[in-house]
Amino acid sequence: MKKKKNNICRMSVPGKIILTGEHAVLYGGPALIVTINLFCNVLICSEPEKIKLEFLDINYFNTCTFYELQKIQIKLKNLQSDFFKKKTNISLQDFEIIQYSIYRILKKLKFNFTSGLKIMIKSDIPIGCGMGSSAASIIGVNYAIMKYFQNYIDDISQFLLALEIENIQHGKSSGIDLYTIINGGCYWFSNYINKKYKLIIDKLLIINTGKPISITRDCVLSCKKFFLSDKNLIKKFSVIAKTIKNSLLSYDKSSLICSVKYNHRLLVSIGVVPHKIQNLINHIEEAGGAAKICGAGSISGEKGGIIWIVGEKKILTPVVRNQGYKIKEIHITYEGVYY
Repeated sequence: MKKKKNNICRMSVPGKIILTGEHAVLYGGPALIVTINLFCNVLICSEPEKIKLEFLDINYFNTCTFYELQKIQIKLKNLQSDFFKKKTNISLQDFEIIQYSIYRILKKLKFNFTSGLKIMIKSDIPIGCGMGSSAASIIGVNYAIMKYFQNYIDDISQFLLALEIENIQHGKSSGIDLYTIINGGCYWFSNYINKKYKLIIDKLLIINTGKPISITRDCVLSCKKFFLSDKNLIKKFSVIAKTIKNSLLSYDKSSLICSVKYNHRLLVSIGVVPHKIQNLINHIEEAGGAAKICGAGSISGEKGGIIWIVGEKKILTPVVRNQGYKIKEIHITYEGVYY
């Protein structure tokens, strides 16, 4: 595989928010997801010999060989195998997932190690808060390396490669984050079929309550017992997801507020909304609004990642501030990975 000398490649990938269906989608329920105007930016340029990774958001700087990346890949695959055999839990660092991703894409491209690479990652997307930081990083690195070497890989192959990596990180990934981030926009996923929509609204109100203690994998495993023991639970999640979708498409604000309230209560029932976040949402509801977590949530601690708020910003801002949080306005974007 040949490349041009002094080649530089830049890639930008949007974050995402799952508006509804974040857990139910793993059990066949529908989900509604949008890309947002927070981005993971990847830059690749030449390096004399080795592979240099600079993950600026976590202050991680490392130089390694292709062989050392291969050892990391083997380690993570063994950890995944042990996890499924219930021998051990998996605790992965953000940079390990990226290193695994670098190795896999280079191997797929049949990389001829005659020179090195420098890969720099800088992201606006909060890490570990349910906004697609890891998915955007994986997609950004994979597409940037492909572009750098001018060796085309179709979107489906890119998706499947990224899904392999997400499954190692999360145990089981629905893949909806990856698909939406690659293509950009608002997508409704139901029965393994997706449909793209254009919403009337172009912005969302959110609160970042902070990075949860528990990781996505732990939350998914904890929720499993609820979905398996209550056969009606997936139906409840599915009905409310459809109502939220329809309310957004027609922008029926009253219906949307009622639906988001009910969705929140369902999420509380499966144990992924910390008590402090429940208290915050109670205050929002008392002020005439509604809110819910958008992501895995958390089964321990006081932080739950990103919360989506529906209501009047002027009214809800002081309410949220009094609870020690801040409302942020973000925009929905309809463009996926680009360079």
